[in-house]
Amino acid sequence: MKAEDFTHPGYAAVFRLLTTVEYGDGWTGRLREAAPTDLVRQLLVALIVEPLLREADETYSLAHTSRLKLARVTRQIADLKSRLQRTDPVKDPAGHRAQFAQLTGLEMRRKELLAVGLG
Repeated sequence: MKAEDFTHPGYAAVFRLLTTVEYGDGWTGRLREAAPTDLVRQLLVALIVEPLLREADETYSLAHTSRLKLARVTRQIADLKSRLQRTDPVKDPAGHRAQFAQLTGLEMRRKELLAVGLG
């Protein structure tokens, strides 16, 4: 996962914070202290106290991260389709082919993420 997977800048900042503070004793306190802004601190606290929908295990985490990645890939597909519609395949055949190949790769990635996210 990357911070760019998050569309909300506050959640992207929380993700970056999580990657910088080493997990261990007093982790949540150290996270709150290291939060760069009040907004990030508030989002962090809200996430810390949010009850999990089920027991946290690898499949729980994998399903959630897959859905987040799926949202990013879906946005990339929409952007690429928009660019592809504006690319003339007669005037720019190489560019059109390259964009179409990229679209095919993103669609395959989307299907993989759907399969993982569903379970």
